[in-house]
Amino acid sequence: MSTTNNILNLVEKDVDKAIESVQEYYNTIETNIDNVIEQIQIILSNSIDDKLIQNSIQNLIKPLAKQYSDKHKELHGSISKIGKTIDKCFQSDFGNVPIIELFDTKEKLKLIYMIICEDLYRQGRMSIAEKLIEETKLNDNELFNIEKNFLEEINMILENLREKNLLPAINWCLKHKNELNKTGSLLEFHLHKMRFIQLLQMENFDEAKNYLTNLRQYLIYNGQCEQDVNHLMGAFVFARRDLSQSPYKYLLEPHLWLQLSELFMQQAFQQIGLAQDSPLYVVMKIGFQSLPALMSEGASLMHKYNAHACTDVTGFGLLGHAQNLAKHQKHDVSFVIHNLPIIAKMATISKACGNAFGLLQGTSAETSGGLLVVLPREQAAAYCKDIQAQEGYQAWIIGVVEKGGRTAKIIDKPRIIEVPAKDTEGELW
Repeated sequence: MSTTNNILNLVEKDVDKAIESVQEYYNTIETNIDNVIEQIQIILSNSIDDKLIQNSIQNLIKPLAKQYSDKHKELHGSISKIGKTIDKCFQSDFGNVPIIELFDTKEKLKLIYMIICEDLYRQGRMSIAEKLIEETKLNDNELFNIEKNFLEEINMILENLREKNLLPAINWCLKHKNELNKTGSLLEFHLHKMRFIQLLQMENFDEAKNYLTNLRQYLIYNGQCEQDVNHLMGAFVFARRDLSQSPYKYLLEPHLWLQLSELFMQQAFQQIGLAQDSPLYVVMKIGFQSLPALMSEGASLMHKYNAHACTDVTGFGLLGHAQNLAKHQKHDVSFVIHNLPIIAKMATISKACGNAFGLLQGTSAETSGGLLVVLPREQAAAYCKDIQAQEGYQAWIIGVVEKGGRTAKIIDKPRIIEVPAKDTEGELW
């Protein structure tokens, strides 16, 4: 305790010196400005030559300006010394302090390993995922093995598509034909369409002709893709000369293979009921997208809708900053929070980890956590609507202000608002 007091005394001395220097600086300026004004008035009253007046005033002000500039630089040194003393004497890297409760059981660790492995499988980093599985003994987890086998198969097919081998993907479609037909999927048609183009490029026109017949049968059976089939018939005619110089040269563009891979992945994940993006990827994507969101519109709209108070939500979490805001109100009020907007899937992950971060309790530290604004009851909904119109980001009414003891609380069973409510490509909320 004595060591802490000694450190605080050092910081206090530096602060006192800085305050004394700043006060002295401003007192000197005030005195000298009064003297300068008097001398300028004397110069103006005693001379009628404009050039002489200008030179006299310049000679008077120039040395003073340099003096104040030098003094100002000295002030910077005094003030920066405070920060250096704090950095030297206090440990500031609290962000790296581990949360022991997150890793206190084997079950929690396995859940974290599963989340990481799922993401690795979706990225096609099979060898890294398999090494992690081996080291963490995830093989005995039945639920994960189901997903693991599926992800291994999908990655094998995607790898073949990258090498322009369509056979594994076509075989997968045949195996899941009934399920695909129920959803009206056109995946099998697009795979066969790409195979037809391959045959044209290889100048295998006899097999291509048979393939085209089958595609036309697909059209009769399905009643769809008529325009695509007509274009393929046109491509067949031009392919005997030079397809790359024909109106159908777009069928040779490389990006069509990327689109086909994306379509296959989307359809495959849909069949098994899994999200295409891993939970880890979704959370990171939304987090990174929300970091640079500017709140200038939010600040200006606060004036428009007569906001009473505001704070940003950062290190103390939603509840901590709400309590701090309530503590500094003019009247004896309390904030009661009913709704918790949380990045999608994080509530589930938080529960699985034993609420180690305090996310659902409102005490989880945040980075760029947004603004907590206190508004008149009748203005709150209009403010939220205006925020969304101006910035494209949604805002929520999360609670009420009541008469109380200058504190804040979250009700026992708050409503969890998943953000975004559904995963829409290219959209944050």
